[in-house]
Amino acid sequence: MHCPLRPVRILAAALLAGSFARAAAPAAPAAAGTVVELPAFVITETRPGGAPWRYARAEGFEIISQVGDDSSQAVFEALWRGPRLTLPPRFQPRISTPTAVVIFDQDPDRGSGPGSLGSVRLPTEQSAHWTNVIKRTQSDREVFCVNLRGRYFTRSSTFRFDLHTLLRLRTPAPPPWVHEALYGAYGLYREGIDYPERGTHASIVRALWCEERELMRAEQLAGPALDFFVTPPEKRKGALAAPPPLLAAIPDLAGLWDGGLPGDTRAPADNARWAATCALFARWALHAREGLRREGFWRLVDASAARPVDEAVFRECLGLGFAEARAELAWFLPLALTEVASRAVEPLRPPRLTFRPATPAEVARVRGDWERGEAAILAGGYPELASRYAAQAGRTLRAAHASHPDDAELAGVLGLLEFEAGDHPRALELLTAATAGGQARPRAWFTLAHLRLLGAGPSRGGPPLTAAEAAPILGPLREAWRLEPALAVTYELLAELWRRCPELPAAETIERLREGQRRFPRDTRLVLAAFRACLERGARAEALAMLDEALPLVTEPALRDRLRRTREALAAAVAKPG
Repeated sequence: MHCPLRPVRILAAALLAGSFARAAAPAAPAAAGTVVELPAFVITETRPGGAPWRYARAEGFEIISQVGDDSSQAVFEALWRGPRLTLPPRFQPRISTPTAVVIFDQDPDRGSGPGSLGSVRLPTEQSAHWTNVIKRTQSDREVFCVNLRGRYFTRSSTFRFDLHTLLRLRTPAPPPWVHEALYGAYGLYREGIDYPERGTHASIVRALWCEERELMRAEQLAGPALDFFVTPPEKRKGALAAPPPLLAAIPDLAGLWDGGLPGDTRAPADNARWAATCALFARWALHAREGLRREGFWRLVDASAARPVDEAVFRECLGLGFAEARAELAWFLPLALTEVASRAVEPLRPPRLTFRPATPAEVARVRGDWERGEAAILAGGYPELASRYAAQAGRTLRAAHASHPDDAELAGVLGLLEFEAGDHPRALELLTAATAGGQARPRAWFTLAHLRLLGAGPSRGGPPLTAAEAAPILGPLREAWRLEPALAVTYELLAELWRRCPELPAAETIERLREGQRRFPRDTRLVLAAFRACLERGARAEALAMLDEALPLVTEPALRDRLRRTREALAAAVAKPG
């Protein structure tokens, strides 16, 4: 059986300098819909004689810092505010493993540092952004490194770098149009959000557009556009009652929702228009008419995560059809390009951090987790650097564990590293110890179950597993299912376990697999694993139901055709008497 750990692709908004990594100066943003790849990092060890590390935990964060309380508090507040200013409560992250933040203050080595650090303004940006921050998202936690480099952290809007992956850790995850609308190259929060501390209003920068001639024409229409929105529909006459002058600039909304998914074959110019329209739509829904359709927008985000968006779904969420919304977007474009959007918010009062001296185990665990995350991210494009990061993480974690063998959290991180390094016996030993107290992160529970299944004998040709043999594998999976974020691989592992253990209760197992499908409705690999297990266990009607639920969300043409043929054959078999 093969259940690989899934790497997370990262959209990066900033670069780190200092003792943990080096990077080249940032390039201009990539085109809409692409992943921004970070350049290679050059590793240096922490310099001796630095300030002592201090530690604090608060509201889903754990922080180690070498700088003063005020600067550390400012970094924490910037990260803490971001989701609360941009996402409604039901979309804000609930991650069982605290987000780690590493704050330090060091100059880069003269021989290897980039030409400039601090802030930069890219061609598409209206204001500069801070570059001394980097974020890594693992499958079950987020880790930040912040190098203040002699500065006080003053920009409350710099939480911008926290938002790219928050929604991806939610299940079911919203589709690409949502991420493009909010955080893409044209997105609402591409430059963060302006929120004066203890303020009552938050604002975002003006919109961008994808075509210069349309942009120039839109700027000329700002006055009529404002008239359109302040004039009641029954009183609009003349040009205000006619089709909007820029209607052709707005694509048909029926094709907006599948962009960025497998099977999307848009040309670059069409992709840019799709991305710009996604952002315009979000700005219109969240800010036009004093946010009249804000709740409807989030209902649509919720709906589109689990089912295709057609006009009926759109009307159900927003109260109007595609044609009417497209016309409003065409009138709204001039206002989006010329006006800063603002809305009232409740004053935000972040908790005050209380720091204490960090233990060596805490410093090693957080730093080691950062370093193993770097190794995973760099493995595809920079294998040599990835191996150096893995080696550095190994030194960090193994030395600390030798001195603190009873620290369960440290053992858990080292266990994951040893698994990724291929030392399965050592990983099993460490993860068994790390989970003995019943507390661990989701990835640790899954990896423990995975290793136990690997140790249960060959997946093909061996005798079936008994319920007693399956119990030590199923137990860690149940622990992982209690935590956030959910991991699709835990459900894949259950499907494989059911194939190897006929004694698992069918009804309970099928319901858990359907839970996995509800949490990851677009994950075709998971659907196929569950489908195959159901077929092998004789649950053909349940397998058919899984395919029926999955097919509407499959957008890759070849795969969709194969699944349709499979569905037809299975439906015929289910309908056949006997």
